[in-house]
Amino acid sequence: MLALLLIFLGSLCRKPEYKPEIVNISSDACLSERPCIARSGDGRLAIGWTGAKTGYEDIWLVEKAQGGNWSAPENISNAGRANGSRSVSIEYDALGTLHAAWSQYMAVGLGSWVIIYSQKPRDGIWATAETIRQGTAVLPHIAVDTAGIVHLAFEDMVGGRSTVHYTTRHPAAGWGQTEVLSDPCSAVDCDLAVLADGTSIAVWENWSIIPAEVFRTERRSSGEWTQPVSAHSYPGYGLNPQLATDGRRVALAFGVALAKPVIAVMTRDVATGWSDPDTSCAVHIPGSPSVAYDSLGRVFLAWGNEPELRVARRDGSWSQTVVSDSLMPSGTSIVADEHGRAHVAWRSQPVFEDPGEIYYSEVAIAPVGR
Repeated sequence: MLALLLIFLGSLCRKPEYKPEIVNISSDACLSERPCIARSGDGRLAIGWTGAKTGYEDIWLVEKAQGGNWSAPENISNAGRANGSRSVSIEYDALGTLHAAWSQYMAVGLGSWVIIYSQKPRDGIWATAETIRQGTAVLPHIAVDTAGIVHLAFEDMVGGRSTVHYTTRHPAAGWGQTEVLSDPCSAVDCDLAVLADGTSIAVWENWSIIPAEVFRTERRSSGEWTQPVSAHSYPGYGLNPQLATDGRRVALAFGVALAKPVIAVMTRDVATGWSDPDTSCAVHIPGSPSVAYDSLGRVFLAWGNEPELRVARRDGSWSQTVVSDSLMPSGTSIVADEHGRAHVAWRSQPVFEDPGEIYYSEVAIAPVGR
């Protein structure tokens, strides 16, 4: 009898399991994929994604102020044709202007893909869209520096596998010349980050060698890019590199396909070189990772863990929490706030018949077992 009483009292004292609130952002029973989340300096959030609500693929976007509610989804591309628009990248600048770039199909000649760019001041309207043409241009990634210069990396798919390109947009002068960063037809899954001192960093998977490796290059204040180099020496494939920065520091996260797959994290700041890869975060079955920094310099990760979605934060060592056990989460995008919370968007299929929805959660990191 005493043993049963102790068990009962123990159950009353047990801390309830932490379950972050999950919001269905797209909620339209149509194809929704490739979410991208951004956060402004005053805590405003935006999520953009590719959605087929109109019958064509378009870029949809929602915003909310800190502590507020999400706006109704807005179609910011209005492509209105087959193929449509895909793969949006968004970022706020220091003034709260939201910048967006995406791939869009243009029916010119035989037809081709271009990069479309636009911006929206806080509480304003979207500017007239601008077009960047370079072969078959897809998968843009943008970053905005403290001077308001927009940095853009994207992939040109002419010739088969992609070639990584880079260009910038000055507020007064518009778009500059396009530069080639990778070897021709050798690269996929590029990403881009810009530090406060103006240093640009680009990464991609280099498939000119097997197994593929993550390559990186940096653009110094002189305007010249360094020779691309491998970021690691693992015997397995380096996959899906992702960058994050707080202006002073930058983090690189990527998957490594070994006998036991891992997520590798490397960091550097403006005064030091790159750290060795950290693979100490327990990932079980990792999907493609996304990465973020908070204002205290802590690194955050989000990844699909089949079937779970997990988020982790590094405070010397890693702590992580299960956000969702919904079916097959993928395509995560993450930012972090000054309180050590993560804001995560991802695609998931609650049931196989559902083409997938975009979800969001604000996550306080609560340690879980390995």
